[in-house]
Amino acid sequence: MKVLISAHTLDYSGVPTYTFTLYNELKKRGHDVYVYSPNGGPFEKEMITFKSMKGVKTPDVFIGQCRDCTEKVAELFPSVPKIFISHGTITVHEEPPSANIDYYVAVNETVVGNLVRLGVEGRNIALIRDFIDTDEFSPRTPVSSKLSSVLYISNRRKGRAYMAVMQACRRLGVRFNAIGAPHGSVRQVSDAINEVDLVVSIGRGILEGMACGRAVISFDRSVVDGCTCGDGYLTRKAYEQSKHENFTGRTSGRVMNTLDMINEMERYVAGDGLINRSLAVDHHDVRKGVDSLLSIVKKL
Repeated sequence: MKVLISAHTLDYSGVPTYTFTLYNELKKRGHDVYVYSPNGGPFEKEMITFKSMKGVKTPDVFIGQCRDCTEKVAELFPSVPKIFISHGTITVHEEPPSANIDYYVAVNETVVGNLVRLGVEGRNIALIRDFIDTDEFSPRTPVSSKLSSVLYISNRRKGRAYMAVMQACRRLGVRFNAIGAPHGSVRQVSDAINEVDLVVSIGRGILEGMACGRAVISFDRSVVDGCTCGDGYLTRKAYEQSKHENFTGRTSGRVMNTLDMINEMERYVAGDGLINRSLAVDHHDVRKGVDSLLSIVKKL
């Protein structure tokens, strides 16, 4: 099957890494996959990509991401079955396209609600949680019985959130490292995660940390109001609440400072990493996600 996917950009941020994960799983299953991304990025070297739709062959199915990109492709291939994946509720890129979309996919409950609010019928929406490759992101090194190292994963510029995590680590006497756009992007994120005991992040960074068998703290600068907030240290119970907003901190709206971060880090239990790994495999594995996605394609 020929599958065309769209993505606004292919840098090392959330939607592009989701695109890369989806692309690889479809390729493993023998599908002919290619990506339209007008802005490109580092991932374009690892996939079959196009920055222009000129000459792109007609697919059997189109999986759209980013409203503008989806509208452009939909106009070129009006008779091709179309699925639109919405990853959030903040930017216009995640809003329903003004095109004939056959089915919508939302990565969490809040996105489902947002699509309905914007006029999409609930019966045309499937909830398929944000997924990652749990083989690539897996525990390869043991964690310490007592917290000794922390990794902060963020594409936000250095500011209060970065300082809160760094200062908390300094006061607790634990090793601190940061990766992401302002701190130095790393291609092999799983390697960096396997070097620490605990990961501080939001979104996919949380899932990657969980899949690697690490304890995690939901915390970063909010794109909504600029506050440094999060859902804090994730236990199994906290995971069930935080997943509704993809671990972005908007569930609790809890603003945290350095002292709060110290308190969260002091909740560290080495065994929580095993629980997190189990949750990631059960609910966020790419194979299960693509199974669900292909079942929609089969219906269409």
